[in-house]
Amino acid sequence: MERDFRSIHEEIPECPFCSSTHSFEYKSTSCVWRWDITIPEDWRYSDWGQVRLEPQQVPLPIMRCCVCGKRVRVIPTFMVEGTTLTLGALIFLAFVYENTPLAWRSLPEKFCKEGEKIAHSTIYRAVHGMGKNLLENEEVRELYVRWNVSTGMPPDTSGTAQTAWPPKKSQYPHTQHREEAVRNLLTLFLCLIQECAGFINAFVRFMEQICLLFSQMSRPAQRLYTLHKRKDADTS
Repeated sequence: MERDFRSIHEEIPECPFCSSTHSFEYKSTSCVWRWDITIPEDWRYSDWGQVRLEPQQVPLPIMRCCVCGKRVRVIPTFMVEGTTLTLGALIFLAFVYENTPLAWRSLPEKFCKEGEKIAHSTIYRAVHGMGKNLLENEEVRELYVRWNVSTGMPPDTSGTAQTAWPPKKSQYPHTQHREEAVRNLLTLFLCLIQECAGFINAFVRFMEQICLLFSQMSRPAQRLYTLHKRKDADTS
């Protein structure tokens, strides 16, 4: 993710505050930590030992509009608001969970280094937060129509991945609904695996589509739980 961002202002044509064109200047770069997935180019499906989920620094360049003076932080499309997982890590982990016997607690054990493991609850909240948004977002329903995504079984994937989703692992109706929404989105990915004759090529193509979709959402991974302060709680 290393890059010289001093010329990135040339890639931003218009200020979102005053609509001035080509008015930005580069000021500085801040960094945040995000959990990202690394998959070798020659990776074979189910060879989990070759995949790594680890924290990486993501640079966020900051620009200033020379006309209105407003500052703008440039956020890459693989950043997902609502979780510390990158979009690629979120999609990959969701697919692995839905298409394999692995449980939430098993995912950090499989993909993280010893002593540097993400909490399994973080993965759960991100995947189910995505499912919640898929259920409630009108743009997603329009996307399903354009992609012709259905809840039926995907075509044969020639042994690269399972040809039908396994039984749902969630126990309660509301969690099963969110899981179904995630599976509906990932059905296109299973179709691409067959079309592209390989997992990596299909993953790259699928991520291009998902980045376009999620960049239009204000919060791709919604918060699952909201804290409410009890009226009889001690306020002293």
